[in-house]
Amino acid sequence: MKRSTMLSMIGSLALFGGALQAQGKPGLGLLPFTNSATGKSHDELAPLAKGLADMAIEELLPNPSLRIVERDQMNKIMEEQKLSADGTVDPSTVIKLGKIVAAKYMLTGAYITMGNSLVLTMKAFSVETSEIVWTGSVTGKTDNILVLINQLASKATKGLNLPPLSPVQEQAQQAKAERIKLPLQEALKFARALDAKDAGKKDEAVALFNQVLDKFPEYELAKKEKASISGK
Repeated sequence: MKRSTMLSMIGSLALFGGALQAQGKPGLGLLPFTNSATGKSHDELAPLAKGLADMAIEELLPNPSLRIVERDQMNKIMEEQKLSADGTVDPSTVIKLGKIVAAKYMLTGAYITMGNSLVLTMKAFSVETSEIVWTGSVTGKTDNILVLINQLASKATKGLNLPPLSPVQEQAQQAKAERIKLPLQEALKFARALDAKDAGKKDEAVALFNQVLDKFPEYELAKKEKASISGK
């Protein structure tokens, strides 16, 4: 890489991090989840690495007291750092990324299916001390992924003693997750749409998002991701 290009990239990241710090809120960065499934399930569930992370970010975003690094921003930085997008990042790199985005905590997750159940785990690194300061997990049926994501995000917020949502907002988030009832196969379709989006395959991504929205027209995250490509 040319020196001028490297300096420009570092400068842009520094400005990005400085802008985040200026907002004065606890910053959270969330990396793609690690696929812990084995055998045939490993390949089948691989797209969820990005999909689950995006869902968790969306669950945390409504909290006005937190500063969440959105997936597209983190994805761009990981690409610039030439890092894997499947969640396999070593702890020292997690901290490095946290410093780039001026986060207080960096969250990593993992997932595995057990029959008709899905197990999601998450841990939080303190960017200041490099230590793991919280771990948590949730287990539930694969017929409603968003409920598990809602539960995991709530556990992370409480476990890290972060400012919570108001009771009214928290109830609204829970009700929304329970109402949509997104099953595993549709979550995988959403996740494959993200992969297509990141690969620049816009038509394929939009088609997959549309397939999800045909069955779940209330799913705002699919609408949001589709709009980021098509503008509508």
